[in-house]
Amino acid sequence: MSSCAIPGKTASCERPSSALAGLQAAGDEVKVIDLYAEGFDPVMSRTEKLDHLGSPANRPSLAHHFDALQWCERLVLVYPTWFGGQPAMLKGWFDRVWMNDVAFTLPRGRVGFEASCADSGGSRL
Repeated sequence: MSSCAIPGKTASCERPSSALAGLQAAGDEVKVIDLYAEGFDPVMSRTEKLDHLGSPANRPSLAHHFDALQWCERLVLVYPTWFGGQPAMLKGWFDRVWMNDVAFTLPRGRVGFEASCADSGGSRL
């Protein structure tokens, strides 16, 4: 699955297209979610925040995102690095879609977990 968070039509939209074509040529099935094109709302509501460890069934408007994330074996994220991080659109997608029983499962009684992340954006830390 590829999640695209690049506003507008720019040259940087061409690179993801060629990468996805390469995956398809290799026989991989590809699903693309263009957050800007679909009008995704990156703002997590107070209700969503309070129910973040609740059931995904409580958020039917995000069901297609949950299904796509659980379907994929590999996730390709396409976005510009703005001020050393991802755009708010993509951050909002993480906040709203990557929830318990979708992107991870917390053992009973746990309220957190550890994760590792790599960034190849060339930023100096």
